[in-house]
Amino acid sequence: MPLNIASGIYGDKTITPASGTLSFSSNLAISGWNRRGNGNPLFRANGTVSSWAYNTSAGWNGADTWQLLDGRMGWTSTSRTSEFNNANGRFTASVAGYYHFMMSHYMLNDIATPYNTGSGYVHPCFFKNAVLSWNNGNSPYTIFMYGAAGGNFGASSGHADGICISAVMYLAAGDYCDQRIYMSGSGITRMYPAYSAFWGFKIG
Repeated sequence: MPLNIASGIYGDKTITPASGTLSFSSNLAISGWNRRGNGNPLFRANGTVSSWAYNTSAGWNGADTWQLLDGRMGWTSTSRTSEFNNANGRFTASVAGYYHFMMSHYMLNDIATPYNTGSGYVHPCFFKNAVLSWNNGNSPYTIFMYGAAGGNFGASSGHADGICISAVMYLAAGDYCDQRIYMSGSGITRMYPAYSAFWGFKIG
């Protein structure tokens, strides 16, 4: 298979650089997978607001609706290619490909004692271009904190265990991914933004 570098095409199976080191000054793209070197998009973000937020807290969307995790989380982030926006909580792809996203949240349902034994629940989900049904037409719901005796998995503290979710999503250039959480009830489910995190990177 020939190797095309800039204007030259190299048909040899082995390329031996004169200096003993083969290096590329920019990204290396392989046709088909479009894998790149040190410019591969990635980011990591975390919230900074150190207080509990209910769905009825000032500035949020109210009961029984989706909450977009945008600038109200107080996002701070590190992004290799500046594709994560702290103000709207979006990662916008600059190049097409498959991306791996992860989220982690610290939440509580305090409608009953012990906590998380009542009727409140949350659906933390990834959205693509503001649409939930991005997974082959399916909506990948999750549910946490609903009616677990003694708290989730019997935890006496009643905090939901393991709200850690990942997804592999295809994004065309200009598509975006963000996090949204459906919070049921009126002022019975809450999250702590400073303990929330959002990560992602291009895998192919």
